[in-house]
Amino acid sequence: MMSSMKSTTLLFLIFLSFILSLNSFAYSKRLKHSECNCVTELQNQLEDESRSFASNYRYKSNSFVKINNDAEMLEGSNKEEAIILIHGFMASPFEVRSIAKVLNDSGYTVYMPLLYGFGGYGEIANQGKVSIWREQIKTSVNKLSRCYKRISLGGISLGAALATDYVLTTHDPKISSLVLMSPYFDISQSVAKLLVGPLSFFKDSVSLSTLFTISRSDDLVEILKNNNFYSDIMPFLTLQELFKLSNELKAKTSTVKSNIPVFLAVSEFDSTIDLSIAESLPANHFNKINLYKIPKYLKVPHQITYESSNSKFDDMTSKIVRFVNRSNLTLYLKNLQ
Repeated sequence: MMSSMKSTTLLFLIFLSFILSLNSFAYSKRLKHSECNCVTELQNQLEDESRSFASNYRYKSNSFVKINNDAEMLEGSNKEEAIILIHGFMASPFEVRSIAKVLNDSGYTVYMPLLYGFGGYGEIANQGKVSIWREQIKTSVNKLSRCYKRISLGGISLGAALATDYVLTTHDPKISSLVLMSPYFDISQSVAKLLVGPLSFFKDSVSLSTLFTISRSDDLVEILKNNNFYSDIMPFLTLQELFKLSNELKAKTSTVKSNIPVFLAVSEFDSTIDLSIAESLPANHFNKINLYKIPKYLKVPHQITYESSNSKFDDMTSKIVRFVNRSNLTLYLKNLQ
């Protein structure tokens, strides 16, 4: 009798285990299907956004987005975390693509939006507005948050400033880290004298080749080498929007510093940004800053995201990958508590 009951119980447990394993398998398949649908929907939204940009550029200034300058997403194997990388002033996603590929090779999905007004020809570059850019970053975070639990936010120059602005304004708990490369929080004195001086009083814009002839700036060399991925003019009207963002960021105060970890990469050779403010502004608002400073003698320009012009590119990107990995793990463990 007892033996029969034990046999029955054993068979029941085996059957129960089998049913649970089937349910687990089915749930796993549903989860993968759901993740797949989410990313597919995200890709479709990006294509819609690109078409909208093209239509808007034609309508506003008879311009168009140059080839390979559309917003881009590299899908990774990591289904929990994603990264948004934002390009700089007058640029396009190309400016952060090399960094994005390194992060994508490490398993991360990386989204690179195209900031409105840039990536095209002519006077469309003078249509850029801080309010539009802010809405784009907010929308980008919301889109990726539907598919991923944690978001790292980063960028170069203007992109780094917009990433910082988003975190300080929203205090979004989904943001696991900030990656700031050559962040534009204020312009260098030499560039300010050139751009805010006589040129801006006589024209709404000036060609980049003319600007280089006048300034001989090393930071313009990389832009002219890769001119297909940049606006072909310096847009003075949109430049005022850049100054507006700078003033608003510098005016922000934090009674309590954020614990979001920050990776801050700058080059001492950079002639575009004010390096002292690039370091002091994050220090005023964030507790945890990893400073990566490229020595002046290496002559690395403002565009530290280019492998071709940054001799420390491999070292810098390997440290960024480790930083993002560690930051995401920290937020994951915190959410478990």
